[in-house]
Amino acid sequence: MEESLGAQYAMQIAVHTLHERCKSLQQRIAQLEDENVGLRVRCNRHESNESSLSEMDKLKEQITHLSEHRDQLQDKIRMVTAENQDLWSKLGKLINVNKSLGEQLKKINDTVTQHTTPNMLP
Repeated sequence: MEESLGAQYAMQIAVHTLHERCKSLQQRIAQLEDENVGLRVRCNRHESNESSLSEMDKLKEQITHLSEHRDQLQDKIRMVTAENQDLWSKLGKLINVNKSLGEQLKKINDTVTQHTTPNMLP
């Protein structure tokens, strides 16, 4: 039973770790999106001011890079979410197995107790 509690605790730690990683990635995506918006605004300002083409190209390249990075982070979040769901599923199965084993152990213990108690009487 201690192994089962240990397994449950390990699963909870794993789920918590995945949850924290997911939150961190979501925050990073939000930062990248904010930066992306800022770059787009700067890009639009430069277009209206007829800025140099090379700076515009740099800004567009940064926007493309940030968009790709955002997409990668979103893919990681999807992956972590899937891992999270898988861990919760496994944890649920472990809990059900633990409950079933506990019930079986109780039945065995009751049976052993019934058979040993009459033999102990003189």
